[in-house]
Amino acid sequence: MASRPPLAQAETVVLRLHQPVPDEALPAALSSASVLLETTLSHLQLVRDEDLGPLTPDQLRFLAVAEQHAIPLGQVVEDLQLVALSRGGSLEPEWDAVELADLARSAVGELAGAAATRGKPIELRVEGQCRTVGDSRLLGRLLSGLLSVALDEGAPRLPIVLSVEGDGLEIEYPGESLPDTTRLGLVVADALSSALGGRLVAAVSEGTVTLRFDPPVEAAHAAA
Repeated sequence: MASRPPLAQAETVVLRLHQPVPDEALPAALSSASVLLETTLSHLQLVRDEDLGPLTPDQLRFLAVAEQHAIPLGQVVEDLQLVALSRGGSLEPEWDAVELADLARSAVGELAGAAATRGKPIELRVEGQCRTVGDSRLLGRLLSGLLSVALDEGAPRLPIVLSVEGDGLEIEYPGESLPDTTRLGLVVADALSSALGGRLVAAVSEGTVTLRFDPPVEAAHAAA
């Protein structure tokens, strides 16, 4: 992949939300909500497994809908907890060597169903070795957050392009304006980028929106 020229200042926005640090009780409250959701899903699974008796087709359909709503809600709670911990300075990444291409493949696979349903295919382009030092779980959530924004904002039937190169991750999708920085995917990505010492940049130019994450240069060099 050819290196991109520096983006002009007028068309670049560094995503920094500058929100006040949440109350320190918020992570604990979100953790409690997560436990409640997990318990609810466990109870639904007990019913689905018919441990309490046989189910009718209508009851099975009801359980499927309940699970479809509960699982994404659980992810929202987890994301909010990560944001609260990051802003409060309590998030502790588990540092290790990470291959960004592997994370990208996993994220594309995770969202393939949603992308197909919305008619917005995700194309993955990998250029060479893309290693850095970071927390693979947090980097995965950061990338999933950015892709979810692209799926929400991108035009139907036009591809979303995820590029992985030696110095970072970049998502491009058709659009005329930058996404709202209050979108949960961007809030999560911004918080995790800060926790990992990286840089998150959004730009729009000639009908294309670009969301880019650059890990710390020293981390990328350490993993090379």
